Amino acid sequence: MLNELLAFQPQIVSALEKGVTDNTLPRALLFTGPEYSCRMSTALALAKELSLSTAQDTLIPSNTLIISSRDHKRRIRAVLERLKEQDGEDLRRQLGESVGIMLSQYHTALADAATPTVKKLFDAAGTTQDTLEDVLALPIQDKKLPSRLKALEKNLAILDTAPSSSRILTIAQCREIQSWCRLTALDRQPKIAIIENIEAATEGAKNSLLKLLETPPENAWFILISSQPGRILPTILSRVRHYQFSPLPAMTVQQILATRYALSSASQDSDVLRAAASLKAFFLFYGEKPENRQKLTELRMDAEAFLSGIIVGPPLESSAISMLAAKIEDNDMVQFFFESLIQHLKDKSSGISLSGAQALLLCIISL
Repeated sequence: MLNELLAFQPQIVSALEKGVTDNTLPRALLFTGPEYSCRMSTALALAKELSLSTAQDTLIPSNTLIISSRDHKRRIRAVLERLKEQDGEDLRRQLGESVGIMLSQYHTALADAATPTVKKLFDAAGTTQDTLEDVLALPIQDKKLPSRLKALEKNLAILDTAPSSSRILTIAQCREIQSWCRLTALDRQPKIAIIENIEAATEGAKNSLLKLLETPPENAWFILISSQPGRILPTILSRVRHYQFSPLPAMTVQQILATRYALSSASQDSDVLRAAASLKAFFLFYGEKPENRQKLTELRMDAEAFLSGIIVGPPLESSAISMLAAKIEDNDMVQFFFESLIQHLKDKSSGISLSGAQALLLCIISL
């Protein structure tokens, strides 16, 4: 659980473990920091510690509710693609976590707060949960895995139709969360609410959450996750314990890719991912269908050529830049291009003398 993350965020994990052991953990916590710094993984591990969960390790406890606006489709597809190539316990665990986070949007406690469109998806979410458990229960390398994964993908496709607005905290959800937390007085089971990208919530939802944090129900914890704490109400910030997560070093990222996603230096696409050297690049790359990954390979080469034109010269002609812009007009392609560009910049920046204009341009790119 928490101790498994000690190598990634040692100071934060140690503080959280001490709080759990000493029973001094605050009821409201705020995890801030860059994307892919293990904030959600830490929140889930903490939830299991607080729950004293005996459930299957790959599943999220039923007393944990998550609201997240992340790109579930791409993250899940990336794990599914890796599982199709190489089955293993760690990949099964990542599948359980990534799908479980998405399914938590359909927690029974949130049913009454859902719009009519989203309410129709709750039954599909239940079917998806059953299919996920079937996949996780299979022995490693079982011959039934491909057909079960195909069934899971079919169920997930139905849930992909949910509007993006359904993944942002609303006033109605805050009210339902409050009612759900009060159930601890009856069943004595702790309740943990994890709200990712809290800064994206509506103003009304933020104010409603503030009231909830002022007098949190007994035996209930709230874990807020944000990349932009400056957008959070100061009154909310004053009621949470703040934990600032540091960016993961490149070697740690490689370790995660190797251990959690079975992606080693011998992997077929390792050169592409090593060029970007980030978890975001991994999800962008494997979140694409296999037939589209060649485009990302080409983009990595385009990023290197673009940067070389700035540093060494000659710069790309306007026609070449126009063609490049057309190639990366898709938002996801833009992300991968800049991830590759930044990594190339890091690789080439040492020992190079740049003019003021070059340095300024590279600073803008790195932002």
